[in-house]
Amino acid sequence: MSKALAPLARAFKGEIIAVLEEGKRGNDPTARIPNKENEVVGACGTNDFCVKGYEACYVCNSFQPLLDALHEAFGRTCTKKKSDCSK
Repeated sequence: MSKALAPLARAFKGEIIAVLEEGKRGNDPTARIPNKENEVVGACGTNDFCVKGYEACYVCNSFQPLLDALHEAFGRTCTKKKSDCSK
């Protein structure tokens, strides 16, 4: 994980995990959270139905982000949305 993202990673409400098996739902393939490029960025710690998209996971208490996943894509999406809103 890049040093710039480390403070953000600590701000997550969920538990940061090194591997998916450490997540609350272990090896459950339906717990995997893919980003837009279909790369797994973490796991969902609940079985609740959710259709908000992976971006909403980053502020969810049940999200368990993978320590070494490519979270930069989410950061770029947030930056772009913020930029678009200020135009």
